[in-house]
Amino acid sequence: LKRNQDMAAQQQAATKLKKQSSDTSRKDIKRLEAELRQEKHNRSKDLKKKLEKTETEIAVFEGKLKTAEDRLADPTLYQRPDELKAVNTEYKEIKEKLAKVYSDWEAVSITLDEIDREFEERNKALAET
Repeated sequence: LKRNQDMAAQQQAATKLKKQSSDTSRKDIKRLEAELRQEKHNRSKDLKKKLEKTETEIAVFEGKLKTAEDRLADPTLYQRPDELKAVNTEYKEIKEKLAKVYSDWEAVSITLDEIDREFEERNKALAET
């Protein structure tokens, strides 16, 4: 639904651009550029917040992973089988969570890159009017 709304907005913007005649004033172009910037901001602000949150989560999980690895490197841990099993389980869980957070980060980053490319193209088209 969001993507359809975005497509409709893009089509409206393209229609606006096509309707502009060759005598389009600089003021109109600046207004359209501002509208594009605002639209880009609106579409990317929540994604940027999510990206920052995800990066914080990555740092936390990497710290926990390092702690678990340090515990597993302790030779005395292997003399306590129950604790060893618990640390191993924790280590595996952290690695799985970290993999998911990395995947989330990648997906958000790709989406932000796509938005940037889209608006670069739209700004280029606007500049050519």
